[in-house]
Amino acid sequence: SYDQLAGLHHTVSVLKLPPYVDFAAFGPHAIRTLRKLKLTGLVMNPSGQLHRTELVGPMNFDQWEACFNVFRTACVMLGVASYAALDAYKDHIKSYACTYSNETWTLLYQADTRARREQAQRIRRNSSKFSEEAKVVDSDGITYDPSMPWEYVFRKLPKDFAFWKKEFESAAILITANINRADFAVAGEVPVA
Repeated sequence: SYDQLAGLHHTVSVLKLPPYVDFAAFGPHAIRTLRKLKLTGLVMNPSGQLHRTELVGPMNFDQWEACFNVFRTACVMLGVASYAALDAYKDHIKSYACTYSNETWTLLYQADTRARREQAQRIRRNSSKFSEEAKVVDSDGITYDPSMPWEYVFRKLPKDFAFWKKEFESAAILITANINRADFAVAGEVPVA
């Protein structure tokens, strides 16, 4: 929607922040989601008490992919990154979703959110050592173009093995092997449906 594009443009171009969007509110059917946002807040439970509710993120990879595809299209329209760079990131998440059990989805979504929200900013800051005038190829063979820094970030994120091991792989292996429960490693910052 226009609102989604305007919000992402403002975040990246004006505020100079990472192109992060929350998939609980950003995805397909933006008008429907906007309606849900207006109805979110205090809801009466069966005993008549008011309790706070919030929107939740995608409940599986298929829903995540639908949201990501809207995000990807918006990024390409705004010149943030190319389809190829964004598809490399999507394929990385898909490989984890296919490799590990459904029990690890919440953990994977948490890692994805942290990657797009926090790690992307770290990678962008570290890329400031590159020339702001010419394209540079880093040690992983990824080209940094100063005119499209987020392109570099989305190509670099899947190759940040230490980040993914810490945020997802180590805990996912223990969950899949039934050594730990899924909620043991999930901080609860990104609830899913």
